Amino acid sequence: MLSGPQLAGAGGAVTLPTGHIDLAPTLLGLLDLEPPDTMKGRDLTHGSEPRVVILATRPPLSQIGVRAGPWKLVHWAETGANELFDVAHDPDEREDVSSSHRELTSTLDAIGHRWQTHSRHLIENYAAVLASSGHRCSSR
Repeated sequence: MLSGPQLAGAGGAVTLPTGHIDLAPTLLGLLDLEPPDTMKGRDLTHGSEPRVVILATRPPLSQIGVRAGPWKLVHWAETGANELFDVAHDPDEREDVSSSHRELTSTLDAIGHRWQTHSRHLIENYAAVLASSGHRCSSR
């Protein structure tokens, strides 16, 4: 958790969804250093537009979460079920509103599936990605 007046937002609070990917650029921003162009994530010491954040767990309770603004979709991999929550009005995530927001549920579910497919391909092709950049995998 980061806290301080240097962070963008009212009273040094960041209220939009963020991820671990934002940590390094934010720490560099706090040190007044420019993150490299290749660094993903965003510096939260500056104002930033909200964006979609992906959350995921591993088996045995495999879930993929997609957070977009006040909406949070939870996809249960074992059953294929989706739950949608309006976390601005239901921060405890007690009321699944997916049946009354089917289009939004479908859109967020598709984002989660694209991320999952992309991640799987990255892991499967990691050695090739490293080799193409002049690096190699080692068994050590």
